Amino acid sequence: MDDPTAGRTAASLDEEGFAAAIDGVPAPVVVFDGEGTIRALNAAVTDRLGYERSDLAGEPLGTLCPSLSVAAVADHCEDDAPDPLTVRGRLADGTDAQFDLAVERRSGPEGDRYVAVVHDVTDARERLRNLEQYERIVETIDDGIYILDDAFNIISVNEAVSELTGYDRSELTGANASILASEETLQEAAAVSAALVSGDSDAATINTTLQRADGDEFPVETRFSVYPFGDGSYGQVGVVRDISDRIRYEHGLSAIHESTQQLLGAETREAVARIVADAADDLVGLSAAAVYLFDEEASALRPVATEGADGEGLSPVGPEGGDLWETFATGERIRDRSGSPLSLGGAELAAGAGAYLPLGTHGVFLAAVPVGEEFAASTAELVDILAANAEAGMDRVDREQRLRERDRELREQNDRLRRLEATNEVIRGLDQALVGAETREAVASAVCDRLADSELFSFAWVGHADGERVAPDAWAGDAPGFLDAVERSLDAENGPPSVRTARSEAATVCPSVATDLRTEPWRQEALAHGLRSAVSVPLTHGDVTYGVLTAYTERPEGIHESMVDVFGELGETVANALSVVDTRQWLSADTVTEVDLTIDAPSRPLTAIAAETGATLVHEGTVPEADDLARVFLSVEGADLAAVRAAADGRTVVRRVEHRSDAETDPLVVLHVSGQTVPGSVTDHGSRVRSMVVTGDGIEATVDLAPTTGVRELVEALEADHGPVSLGARRERTPATSSEGGFRATAQDRLTKRQWGVLRTAYLSGFFDSALRGVTAASGSPGRGRGTRPHSGT
Repeated sequence: MDDPTAGRTAASLDEEGFAAAIDGVPAPVVVFDGEGTIRALNAAVTDRLGYERSDLAGEPLGTLCPSLSVAAVADHCEDDAPDPLTVRGRLADGTDAQFDLAVERRSGPEGDRYVAVVHDVTDARERLRNLEQYERIVETIDDGIYILDDAFNIISVNEAVSELTGYDRSELTGANASILASEETLQEAAAVSAALVSGDSDAATINTTLQRADGDEFPVETRFSVYPFGDGSYGQVGVVRDISDRIRYEHGLSAIHESTQQLLGAETREAVARIVADAADDLVGLSAAAVYLFDEEASALRPVATEGADGEGLSPVGPEGGDLWETFATGERIRDRSGSPLSLGGAELAAGAGAYLPLGTHGVFLAAVPVGEEFAASTAELVDILAANAEAGMDRVDREQRLRERDRELREQNDRLRRLEATNEVIRGLDQALVGAETREAVASAVCDRLADSELFSFAWVGHADGERVAPDAWAGDAPGFLDAVERSLDAENGPPSVRTARSEAATVCPSVATDLRTEPWRQEALAHGLRSAVSVPLTHGDVTYGVLTAYTERPEGIHESMVDVFGELGETVANALSVVDTRQWLSADTVTEVDLTIDAPSRPLTAIAAETGATLVHEGTVPEADDLARVFLSVEGADLAAVRAAADGRTVVRRVEHRSDAETDPLVVLHVSGQTVPGSVTDHGSRVRSMVVTGDGIEATVDLAPTTGVRELVEALEADHGPVSLGARRERTPATSSEGGFRATAQDRLTKRQWGVLRTAYLSGFFDSALRGVTAASGSPGRGRGTRPHSGT
């Protein structure tokens, strides 16, 4: 009780005087009986608890202490407990409170009486709870908390300080801070404290190092403020935290920043991987790192850069490669916490945990921490940044490689276009030179000279197959000795381009002479003569091959596919020029070889039409058209023209049938047929159908042979296209009128194929007949009828 005389007073006074006695006690006093009824209370109850005497007198104890029972009070008194009885109370205004009751039991005639001195400890308990909460917070936070006096003696520290430094709290309390901090640090703290006392700032921060009990130093950041003591001095209260992780993080960021600068200069994905692996080696907390790139040909992830791991021990990882492959396939990062060793496909890595991070379509980045450790949050964040930089770097490399490839392709395309234009220019000049050529030798020489004089080619030659080898006809350029130095046998499968073209009758391209030097000896000779690439094309006109044209350049890869097509057209132009020369010489020759042929072709369209109608079809001429069509002009004898037309209409190869309007006097039918015709086959071999008659029994034709065409060659070609051929008479004849042949040669030489075809079509269709009859009638000469028109197939 507050007043030690209160109990004695209660015992010595009778009940009537008891109320007056307790009024003198300064603390609130309540007297209640064994039934819990309040019998008396002093004035302090009104002053401190707010109750009037009438509010409590005669009321149950629960009015003042709702949860308190008389039995609990009796037990407390029975135990003679030294501590007060703490109960929940209620003030007069209904506010809950907490009371400490000092109770004494007194027995009398009226029964037991309990005298309780009431102390309202609500505020004190609240302060105590706050203090306990504060202490729990101080003890549970990770940062260290300390209190120092003005001489830097340690007044108090929490458990975190002990864990940071390795000292027990008992060793630190009362000791000077110099056991942890250097003299320079204490001087800096003193200067800052003085500034805080005299200045406007409430707190300050210092970054420094502290020394642990084992002598190791570690970086810390401390933030503190000053507070006054009663004697006018100032102490410090502050927070200290270990910033080792932050410094390592900043070091890692610095390493990543440096690697980012290096990545800007990387030109390959492998270079990016190397830079990233090196940067990972600078990240504190990692024990190993590796970059795997996807190999499309092998369909596997291939390790290209490693740090802290046995690079040779890591093998490519395929679809069965576990987490590593799954990360690449799904694009999702995976953390492997299975413990050491980590399984990497067919290899193992000693590590406590691993992280697999996808690098887009490029591959996977692997990072691992030492055995027994886990990934720190800061380390994981740095690894994420590094992987993102790696992916971005590889994306950039791919983009730049594509751009470089496009630039290279554009340069090559421009170079090809330039060479193509130069080739076309050579060909245009060559066309003019070929017009005036009178002999084969002149044609071949003109071609070689033009090509060798251009900037495209350094050596060119024309040759022909003479049975066993390719014999040169003409050459020009910087390597005349090359032809004598190489084997040109037609039996050599690995011969030079000219031999291959002669064997296959197809273009041959050699982009680089320097390849296959050991297996193809001609290449060594070509290099020795300064020749680096070559192209060879056949000189073919229709079914007749006149030889081969071969050209060499001084540049590797000097021949492109686009030039091959143009060069092939050049070969056709040269072959056509050779054909014109042969035709001109043939038509102006003193004698012509003439042969009679019989073709047994019952299934051929014309033979079938003649057999069906009983007609004799006399060939007047054939004019080739586009799309493998030909216009065949036929005179009909011995049958009705309408029947012939009807029979022709029933043939699928006959696309269209035409006829002259004066069919009774001039029974001419024109058939537009598809496929090969006899006159077409003869013309393809440079020869000419002089006359041709078709009956139901077959085809009889007289052919003027070209000088370059043998009888056997022509017969074999006709048999291949139309059926069995019987050879009749063969004779040498003198052309009836040399002027006709000379005119034909001159006309064909000066007119294009299109112009010549139009002229012949008009002539065969009778376009000039009416004008001719008008002239002959005026002069009294007989008109030229159908029987006087020459049966020409060319």
